[in-house]
Amino acid sequence: MTADPETSGTILVVDDTEANRYTIVRLLRKAGFTVYEEVDGRRGLEAATPDLDLIILDVRMPELDGYEVCRRLKADPVRKVVPILHISATYTESSDIAYGLEGGADGYLVHPVDPVVLLATVRAFLRIRRADRALRESESRALARAEEVEALMAATPAAVMIAHDPDCRRITGNPAAQQLLRLPREANSSLTSASINAPANYRFRRDGVELKPEELPVQTAARTARAVRGVELEIVFDDDSRRHVYGSATPLFDAAGKVRGAVGAFLDITEQRQAQAQLERAQRMESVGRLAGGIAHETNNQMSVVLGLADYVLQGANLDTQQRRDLGEVRRAAERVAQLTRQLLALSRRQLLRSEPVELDALLKDAQSILARLIGPDFELKMDLDATGTWVRGDRTQLIQVLLNLGINARDAMPGGGRLVIGTRRGPFPAVPGRLGRQWQLGEQAAILSVRDTGTGIDPSIGGRIFEPFFTTKPVGSGSGLGLSVVEGIVAQSGGEIWVESAPGQGTTISLALPTVAAPASEEQVPPAAVTGGSEALLVVDDEPAVRQLLRRQLADRGYRVLEASGGAEALQLLQTRGREIHLVVSDVAMPGMSGVELARQAAAVDPLIPFVFVSGQPRESLAEYGDPAPHGIVIEKPFSSDELAKAVRGVLNQRQRLG
Repeated sequence: MTADPETSGTILVVDDTEANRYTIVRLLRKAGFTVYEEVDGRRGLEAATPDLDLIILDVRMPELDGYEVCRRLKADPVRKVVPILHISATYTESSDIAYGLEGGADGYLVHPVDPVVLLATVRAFLRIRRADRALRESESRALARAEEVEALMAATPAAVMIAHDPDCRRITGNPAAQQLLRLPREANSSLTSASINAPANYRFRRDGVELKPEELPVQTAARTARAVRGVELEIVFDDDSRRHVYGSATPLFDAAGKVRGAVGAFLDITEQRQAQAQLERAQRMESVGRLAGGIAHETNNQMSVVLGLADYVLQGANLDTQQRRDLGEVRRAAERVAQLTRQLLALSRRQLLRSEPVELDALLKDAQSILARLIGPDFELKMDLDATGTWVRGDRTQLIQVLLNLGINARDAMPGGGRLVIGTRRGPFPAVPGRLGRQWQLGEQAAILSVRDTGTGIDPSIGGRIFEPFFTTKPVGSGSGLGLSVVEGIVAQSGGEIWVESAPGQGTTISLALPTVAAPASEEQVPPAAVTGGSEALLVVDDEPAVRQLLRRQLADRGYRVLEASGGAEALQLLQTRGREIHLVVSDVAMPGMSGVELARQAAAVDPLIPFVFVSGQPRESLAEYGDPAPHGIVIEKPFSSDELAKAVRGVLNQRQRLG
């Protein structure tokens, strides 16, 4: 059974007159209240606790009168909430009553008190006390919830923005919102406010179109009284840096159902967008890589034949000047095809880079004259090198290719002439995320190479596509669209990063960062030995007749005795019948029926020491499907010169002789 609110309550009666105290206590207990009593002011002060519902306090008492007890209780931050009712038979004048009420008492009665009035007064005070308790509990719950919401706002990674009025003149955000918008704490982020606190350092875009303030999600929710769901926006700052966010907004209503503001929550999806773009680029590169790997074998086979035969014909003494010029053009065309294949492999990151320590400034100085001839006399070339003594690890030839590609692109962006500045510096990796999304250790040192032109700049609408393979804005026949793709592939393989800064009409700066390495110990340079031949018997294995015949001819011209096989099975049969007289096998890797690696495995059963020189029209990274050639011999990549082939063969034969 629940207690009757009209008769429930705990009351303290403090009176030094026993008869008065007895009468009041007896009346209240009979009415059903819980009553405590004390005989003087000091004891009453000690007995007063914040759990009481009412204190009935006599005024005239020894030592501490009721006025003083009341003042002390109301000065106590904990006990001041307990209502105090003065009752006095002595101080009954209006001035006495006023003095008591001004001293903090909540009520004042004088003796003799009608019991009915006393009980009615007590019940009124208890109703007020219950209401006060309920209000304080509600405030406490509201405060706790506000603290929880504030903690949640501070902890959530989402940017939360709250409009505090229906016109969204004042919008504040949580720490994530302040960080996202680069605002100080409690700053007004409303773009509709005329206040000097309204920031102007950013703007919003959706699908590439800049939004007006009233079109933003929070403002739209407040204006239309409807929620806005699943909106993706781009924030563009004054320094042209950008963030992408995704979120929703909903209106807030008052008790009358009118819009009083709105709240929006947005997630920063910039990193996810970058990761998605990198995944898409990786998928495109994988497709290009498969294409490159597929054509590299056949293209390099044919270019090996063209280049080899062109060299043979050029050695003839009966050619006139025009014939030599024509053959030279044939050879250069074949070299361009071979270079195109290498570019495809580089942009798909399947080309093997021959990494070595390279002093960056020295490399750029070596390439300066080549670059100057490429861009022509109408362009000013300035070298602003400030990374002297800085070494990086990379393929020297490919790094020069990077520089030349960037230089040619810059030249083409300055059709009326201009200025090209090649700069270097050493320092920590830039904190701004780059195209490749690499993560660097804090303070890790880098060599920064920048190529800056004064050209037309890059239109923002195509800025995200300039590294795509075969994408070009040049007229048909004026460019392959591989230049920047090749740059990206080489830089990626070299462990570096790329940044692009550009604006229409303001030129373009492409910056590359490469990890630094220690300078290598100086070594005495030994002049290269002359390439020699020999008289050993060699077995050439290739399924392409033209390539096989060229290999046979190149080796026979060096004095070797050459046997031929059109495939693995035929070669294995020759090894089984004439193995004792064969000193080395020159074999293609990718052949139908039996690969060169499988041939080497089976040949080991005939002669465990038979060495192999593998030739391949595909990059080494693509040879895994045929097995690992490393345990059986070395690999040289097509197209190669007669000297390169002879050097590889002689080196392997000499090594076998040393091993006995």
